[in-house]
This record gives sequence, structure tokens and C-alpha cells, in this order.
Amino acid sequence: MEISINKMVFKSNVVFESTSLSLSQNKAYALVGKNGSGKTTLFRLISKSIINFDGKIEKKKKKVASLIDKANPFENETCASFASFFL
Repeated sequence: MEISINKMVFKSNVVFESTSLSLSQNKAYALVGKNGSGKTTLFRLISKSIINFDGKIEKKKKKVASLIDKANPFENETCASFASFFL
């Protein structure tokens, strides 16, 4: 998988700028970082839950698996805040 993000802004905050990442097939990776550092945003970009960004993500395989550290990751989000990811 090749990830290249020129710029991604969320709620007036620049989340990614001039970011690139190359991941090999058939390997497992862990993404670790502080709260608010963009881990979930990156997964949402990879899964195409967020499509409004300046960059590209090329996947050779269509399946990407992830483990989320909450039983319900959206329990504290309102419909309006969830929809804001797409605006």
C-alpha cells in the first residue's frame, strides 16, 4: 500500500501535511501515537470513510483489517459530528 497525503484538514486543524507511507503486503503493522495524533483519521482515509483530502492511497489488495480499542468507537459522536468527516 502506498499512501501519499499532501494535506488533510479536519475542523480547521492540519492533521497531515507532506506525509507518505509505504506498507508491504502480507505484513502486520501497528499504529501507535498520542490521542489526537491522527491514527483513526489515517484508518478512515484508508477505508475511504473520508474521501475529501489532497493526496492518494493505492492499495493492491482490497481488504484492510483493523482493531479498534473501543467496543463502540462512535458512541460519543453525534450524527452532525460524524457527517462532518465527509464535508
